[in-house]
Amino acid sequence: MALLRFKNEKPAYSGFNYLQKETALILTGDSLGELTRKVIDHRKHKNLPFGSEADVQKEIERWICGRLGNNECIAEGPDDPWVPLDTASDFFDLAKIKAASIAGWEWVKAGDFSTKEEAQRRAGICSICPCNSSFSGCKCGPLAQWVAAIVPNDRIIPSVDNRGCAVCSCSLQALVNAPAEAIVASEKVRPLKYPLGCWKLNVLA
Repeated sequence: MALLRFKNEKPAYSGFNYLQKETALILTGDSLGELTRKVIDHRKHKNLPFGSEADVQKEIERWICGRLGNNECIAEGPDDPWVPLDTASDFFDLAKIKAASIAGWEWVKAGDFSTKEEAQRRAGICSICPCNSSFSGCKCGPLAQWVAAIVPNDRIIPSVDNRGCAVCSCSLQALVNAPAEAIVASEKVRPLKYPLGCWKLNVLA
């Protein structure tokens, strides 16, 4: 995975933050050093292995770079599987979110969804992905909430509620419940690059 080019500069889009997967807690800091110390303290408190400060900092940088591009991060080597993202600057673009959704409207009308088991599996992957972003407080919030409202109550998954994908700008609530056909149709309209481990890669293969 990639590391930050400028370790003393706060990434404009993502900031200094890190998700501790075992506890589902997102920790933040004003600097990389502060965040590293917070992560170590949290792991100690939860009796989790933490390693050296240098190792923890590298984990944090890799996490942050999971949602950034070449301007902010640099690959760790020629065989690095990192996929630089180029969409951070327009994640909250209203037109982009609307365009990404148009191709999938028909599945809503037909009531066609992925299986509940598949939706839960996808949500589990999205919940620990660095590209999982909050729509709260942004201009696209109302549209994102409207898109998510198409999902029946019995299919709502709390872990992805009011969250969006930083790559495709889709509501995660709608995305994890969408059938494969809708995802493929949307991708034909606007092909994108997804990070290693994204469940969409298998759907689009």
